[in-house]
Parts: sequence; C-alpha cells; structure tokens
Amino acid sequence: MLHSSREAARLMLEHEAHGATDITGFGLLGHAYELAISSGVRLEIDSASIPLLPLAVELAAAGNITRGDRTNREYTEGAVEIADTVDPNLVRVLYDPQTAGGLFVALPSELATAFLEALHAAGYAHAALVGQCTPADHGHIVVR
Repeated sequence: MLHSSREAARLMLEHEAHGATDITGFGLLGHAYELAISSGVRLEIDSASIPLLPLAVELAAAGNITRGDRTNREYTEGAVEIADTVDPNLVRVLYDPQTAGGLFVALPSELATAFLEALHAAGYAHAALVGQCTPADHGHIVVR
C-alpha cells in the first residue's frame, strides 16, 4: 500500500459514492460479490481495465496462487460469470486475497470521470474505471 485511503475516502463522499469496499482477503471478485449482494445489483467488470501489479498474471500462470483462489471461488459460486475470452490466469489474480488492496467504489456514472480525475490528481495513479452496475433481482457479477 503506497497511499493511505483517507483522501480517497474524502473524494468518495465528495463524488456521492453509493458504496465501497477494500480489496483484501476475498480478492476483487469476493468483495465485488459482497457489494453486489448487499446492493442488489449486477456488476459488469471489464477485465482489461483492472490495474494489476507487474507480472501478476505471469506469476499466477507459473502456479503462484494461494488457497484463497479456491475458497474465494467457492464463496462466490453461482454469482460470478466469467467470459470465455478472459485469461484463466487473470481470473486467478481476481480471486487472489490481498492484505492491503485497493478500493472498489460504486458511484453515479455521471460522476465517475470526475472522481477518477480527482483520484489521479491526489496521487492515486493506478485508479481506473473497471465497470458498471445495473439493478438486478440479486447480486451477480459478469467479467468480460
């Protein structure tokens, strides 16, 4: 973790965030699942937009995965749909638990670009728009 999340939290409030979670023990997809379930939304995630640490996918391809890969998949079973075009090693990274991961924030789409620009100006260089959410009867995630 290079930066405290304090300024990011302030910017979330300023940009009317509806919800947020930190990406820690349940990996990106586990925490996205919690957000989707508790909010009753469908999350559509663009896998190509997700900022990654250098060599993360290559390390997963070499077999450097944790038990969290399996347990986080079990935790989200039936709620996550992965497109066939998504690299299976990237999927491993998306399920990988972190100890100090980034923030996953939901906010009005019309404010997303301004929020992203504010984050970049505040020094969060790797902040990215990674998807969108739509109303749903239950929480669901689609990764493309």
